[in-house]
Amino acid sequence: MAITVKTSIAKPSKSTVTVTANDSEKLIAALDKLKGWAKYTPNLSVTPKYGKDKKMSDCTISAKPTTKVPKWSDYSKNTKDRQAEWDKMFPKLEKYLDNHHDKLTKAIEKAAKELEKEDFVKADFDKWWKAKKTELEDVNKDYATKTSDGYSEGVTLDVIDPDPVETATDIKSPSTTQYAVSGKSIEGVYNALAKRKFWGRYRSNGSAKMDFGYDGCLKKITVKAAPVITMPKWAEYSKMSKEQKAEWDKMWGLLNTHENNHHTIFTDGVKDLLDNIEPLKQKEANAYWTDQNKTIQDNQDSYDTSSDHGVNEGVSLDASVDP
Repeated sequence: MAITVKTSIAKPSKSTVTVTANDSEKLIAALDKLKGWAKYTPNLSVTPKYGKDKKMSDCTISAKPTTKVPKWSDYSKNTKDRQAEWDKMFPKLEKYLDNHHDKLTKAIEKAAKELEKEDFVKADFDKWWKAKKTELEDVNKDYATKTSDGYSEGVTLDVIDPDPVETATDIKSPSTTQYAVSGKSIEGVYNALAKRKFWGRYRSNGSAKMDFGYDGCLKKITVKAAPVITMPKWAEYSKMSKEQKAEWDKMWGLLNTHENNHHTIFTDGVKDLLDNIEPLKQKEANAYWTDQNKTIQDNQDSYDTSSDHGVNEGVSLDASVDP
């Protein structure tokens, strides 16, 4: 007598497992720890019925599948490019699970047709079901193995680098401050200047404001500076002759140009710094800022050496104009 066989295959019940990661590499590592980014479990059972002759008359083969999918808790806090990569992967992951369900459904339907042709008592059926259940479960295991847990079907993520660093500057034009120097002649004021460590001085007074993204990488850097040029002011200038004033004015103008050249070196250095900035972690970003400022200072020092602090550019005083 043929066995009446029914199937009862429920729609998969979905659950989530939370993964936490603030960048792509950590996200992939967290998913890999799951040993399968998504899981499909068939949860098979049977309900057999036997007649008075102890032979099977009816049987229902049931499946109440469950799926487990990842939920990225840091999705909303990450970059748009990383979100887009996740959004590209996730439908493929869902399709992978749908394929699991389709393959199980077809395998159960095939098993039902096989069972219809059998003539089982309980012991024979139990033996048959034990083997068949393993066979049905292997359908999903084999599919997972064949596709490397969906990898060959697109269940994968590319590592998305941090967004490029946004850069900005707030660099003021140099302001000028003066110090008094005294001398009753060009020779006298020259001797007073010669006792100083510098005739003119440039200070950039630069600083950087760094903002870091959720992944800990540099997101924006703003370089600010309020440069100051320090210049001499000759106390007796108003009492000097026309020739002495002209000699002083000539020197002062060339010295001022020299100090403004230092400002150009600074702004050029800042441009190079920002052109080459990368989305570094905070420690590395601070080190980069320090290193680039050292490079700028080295360039300032080289300029002072080659120009002899402006002397080779004409920053001098000729006492022959004195009466």
